[in-house]
Amino acid sequence: MDINDKTIEVLVEEYTYSIGKGRIARISIDKKTLELLSEKIILELPTHLSFPAIKRDGKNIFIYPENSQSGRNNLYKYDTINNVLTFEKCLVKEALTDAIIFNYENDKFLFSTKVPNENSNHLLIYKKNEGNTFELFQEYYFENKIARNAGDVLMIDDKFYRVAQNCSKVYGGGVIFQEIKFENDTFTLNNINEISPFNDAFALHTFNVYNNLCIIDVSKARFPMINKIIEIIAKIKRNLI
Repeated sequence: MDINDKTIEVLVEEYTYSIGKGRIARISIDKKTLELLSEKIILELPTHLSFPAIKRDGKNIFIYPENSQSGRNNLYKYDTINNVLTFEKCLVKEALTDAIIFNYENDKFLFSTKVPNENSNHLLIYKKNEGNTFELFQEYYFENKIARNAGDVLMIDDKFYRVAQNCSKVYGGGVIFQEIKFENDTFTLNNINEISPFNDAFALHTFNVYNNLCIIDVSKARFPMINKIIEIIAKIKRNLI
C-alpha cells in the first residue's frame, strides 16, 4: 500500500481463530529484513472481513473490503494519519466476494463473484451508474472455476490484465492472468499465464503490484506433519470411494 526507504506498509486480513472472523489490519514491515514491525486493526465489524481492495482517487484513499456475510459491498475512506476507516457508501447491495473496481476509458466497472457461487466459473461485471453505485452490466462464464478475483487489475504496455484465482480443484489453487478486451460493449477475458503455489505453500490467493513491489498471499500448513497425515488419509478415502 505504501513504501518508503525503511518500511513497507500493507493492508491485510488479520484472521483470529479465537473469534472466528477476519479483520482489516495495517501492518508495517522492515524493508531490509522483511520482519513484521507493527500491526494495527483499522476495521472490525460483527461480520467477517477480508480482501482489503484499495482505490486511489487523487490524494484520497478508499477501501472496499470483502464483507459478503453482511450481504453488502461497502466503500470506506481511509485516514492514513489516524489509521481509521470511515464508512462512505454502499456500492452494491449483494454478497459480493473479492470485488475489484476497474477503470476503462471514461467508465468504472466492478468485477466480482458472489455467495453462494464465490469459487465458481460465474463472473459478474457491474458498471457505475449515475447514482455512483454499481449495477449489473454483464455475466461471464468460464469453462473452469476461475471467476474469483485475486488482486487489482494490472496495466502493462497499454493492455489490461485481470488477476484471477484458479479454484478448479481447490480454493486458491493458483493465480491466472487474463487479458481484458472490450469490444462491441462486451468484455472478453483470455488466459495468458498462471502461477502455482510454491515453497511448500498449498494455496495462492492474491497477487498485487504497487510501486514496483509485488505482494502475494499464500497459505502454508501451521503443522506440516499433521497436514501430511490428513492429506494421506484423504487420498486413501478418495481411492476407496
